Amino acid sequence: MGHFILQALEPARRYEVAIRCRLQDEKGFWSDWSPSISFWSVPAAPSSLVNLWVSASLCSPKPGGNSPLLLWKPLPNEANLSYEVVFRVRGCDLPPVVLPCCQASLPRDAEWAGVLAFNPTGRTPFANLTLKCAGSAPEGVRVKSTGNQGLLVTWEPGRGGEPQEYVVEWTSDVQTPQELHWIRLQAGEHRALLNGSFPPAVPFQVVVSGIFPQGLGRSLPAQGYGQETVPSAGPALQRLQDDPGGAPVVAWEQLPFRQRGGHLISYNLYVQAGTSPPTLCIVSADTQNLTLRNLVSSGRYKLWMTATTSAGEGFPGPSLLLQLPENTVRWKVLLGCLLLPGLLLLGCGLGLAFSKRCLHICHKLPPRWLWEDTPDPFNSRAAWTEEEDVPRALPPQEPPLLEVEEMEPLTAPQPGVAGQQPLHTFGYERHFLPTPEELGLYSAGQVDCTQVTMQPGEEEVQDDGERGPEETAGTEKCENLLALGEKGEINTGPEMTGVSQSLEGSPPRLLSSPL
Repeated sequence: MGHFILQALEPARRYEVAIRCRLQDEKGFWSDWSPSISFWSVPAAPSSLVNLWVSASLCSPKPGGNSPLLLWKPLPNEANLSYEVVFRVRGCDLPPVVLPCCQASLPRDAEWAGVLAFNPTGRTPFANLTLKCAGSAPEGVRVKSTGNQGLLVTWEPGRGGEPQEYVVEWTSDVQTPQELHWIRLQAGEHRALLNGSFPPAVPFQVVVSGIFPQGLGRSLPAQGYGQETVPSAGPALQRLQDDPGGAPVVAWEQLPFRQRGGHLISYNLYVQAGTSPPTLCIVSADTQNLTLRNLVSSGRYKLWMTATTSAGEGFPGPSLLLQLPENTVRWKVLLGCLLLPGLLLLGCGLGLAFSKRCLHICHKLPPRWLWEDTPDPFNSRAAWTEEEDVPRALPPQEPPLLEVEEMEPLTAPQPGVAGQQPLHTFGYERHFLPTPEELGLYSAGQVDCTQVTMQPGEEEVQDDGERGPEETAGTEKCENLLALGEKGEINTGPEMTGVSQSLEGSPPRLLSSPL
């Protein structure tokens, strides 16, 4: 049986072999080809390290989320490889496990993991990864779209300084954890261009991690879009409890990343009163509630909201109807300002009245002697008898005192002198003293007309010497008196003389006034 040794075969290649023959002297024709057989050449021993990583849920697990996975990439240009995985839990290495490519479930409390690839020809060194979350996370991760070229990611090192290397990972919301993508970068590099398929309006979550000897430091996730579009919908509004001033408060939730279409720049709130044109209010993209203080009371309003990205304003969300009652805050304030002073005055008045009333009642109810400084013996009942009380007589009152003035006795004038020396009066004698004619001091033929007293109300003689009507009347009275004396009608007999004599011998006394 003949044989042939195939040489210079490439490793891990599939080959197909067929045989034909002819006579030894090289005469004649070749025979037909035999049925072919195929085989693989011996693969080469793997030489590169396995690139392994863990899913993002390792350091930030979510309730009800997937369990963290250990992932690795297949070695390039290598086939028919097997992988040996080793875990260290609480300081002890678990028995190695041979698995196919390219994932393994992490046991609980795993601290370290190692993976190597092997084939019949050879095996690779262990690629190990620390699974503790104890490193310094990078800060300020930003994702920017570069069009068809991919996503540009930039960041800054954390407070712990530069790690041994960086790992940038990204995935979309529609991808599974097994479809996680990542690249490794050397220390000192703070930017990376992510190549791949980035459909428009599909959000991608980007995380930058630093690998330290003591553990991993993972940054907060950042969102990126390969190509931004307008938002497909707006936020749904809901009304909250009004603020203390009575102004309505509305709130909304952040748009899901699938509806954003890009990085949100702002929210646009539209307020329409009745059929009037709507009013636009631009709100920051980080705000989730707003107090409407400029709405007029007793109005019906319609509200809706849109979102804006770099591509433009999106579609509106569900509308919200507001029916505001009449604003009674001002009336309440006014009534409070008016009622407060009134209540204070009413309270003061009631306090004063009640205090006086109480004092009055307190004086009325107990006996009177209880409140007197010096008790009155009359209030005592010790000397009372069963007889009826007789009204007491009033004490005698003293008569009023009269003042008496001494007067000089009047002397009867001589007949010859009476006509020459008239009796002078001062005016008040006419009201209190009798006239000389009444006393009989003048005879009928000796009446002095100039001394006739004027009745009250008569006027004095005028300064120019002319007589007034009253003076003329007085003169007439004198003339009449003289005529009556001549006729003997005026009594000048002994009665008047007796009066004169009695006045001379009597002591002075006060004459009663005719009034």
